[in-house]
Amino acid sequence: MCQSVKLSPFWDSGVSSRMKCNKCDEEKTLDRFYGRNRICKDCYNKRTYKWGNEHPDKIRQIRKRWRSKNKEKPENMIDRLINRMGYTKEFAKEIVFRWQEHKS
Repeated sequence: MCQSVKLSPFWDSGVSSRMKCNKCDEEKTLDRFYGRNRICKDCYNKRTYKWGNEHPDKIRQIRKRWRSKNKEKPENMIDRLINRMGYTKEFAKEIVFRWQEHKS
C-alpha cells in the first residue's frame, strides 16, 4: 500500500521567496532574477545595455559571426513566406530566387 507524502508548499518550506541584489542592494522577489543569478534583471539589463553602447564594434562582430553560423536555408525561407505572409509556393520561390541572385 502506497502512502502519500504531503509536501509543504514552497512558501511554507522555510525558503525565502525574496533575494537581495548584489548590485543595487535591493531585496526583490525571485521572479526579478534570472535563475540563480545574484544580480536582478533590472541591473543586469542596464549593465548589458551599457556594455553594448561602449563596444559597438564587438556587437557587430558577434552578430556577424552568429549570422554566418546560422544561415537560413532557402527551403525554410520559402516555408516561412508561405506560412507567415500567405504567399503561393511559386511566388515564394521567385522571391527567394531573386534574393539569392541579388545577394551573390
